[in-house]
Amino acid sequence: MIVDLAVVVVITPDGRQIVTTSTGIQLPEACVIEAQQRGFASTTVGLIMSEKFGGNKADPHTTVTKGAISRKETLVVALIAALKQL
Repeated sequence: MIVDLAVVVVITPDGRQIVTTSTGIQLPEACVIEAQQRGFASTTVGLIMSEKFGGNKADPHTTVTKGAISRKETLVVALIAALKQL
């Protein structure tokens, strides 16, 4: 199983680090393997998914969840969780 999630780190002016993660989204393993074979330097999993299933290559979360959750939404929630710890 392949799960994509973001790690958000907020560093305060006094050097304190606050670390949170986004909600994980399970990505199709075959798409991850294909992107790896093509080379992650030039190919993303989102690109492979958009080729196979359509959708936005920059937002595979929307494709996987059929529009229920976007990549941006997962990042915003993780950032808010970090900022609430200030």
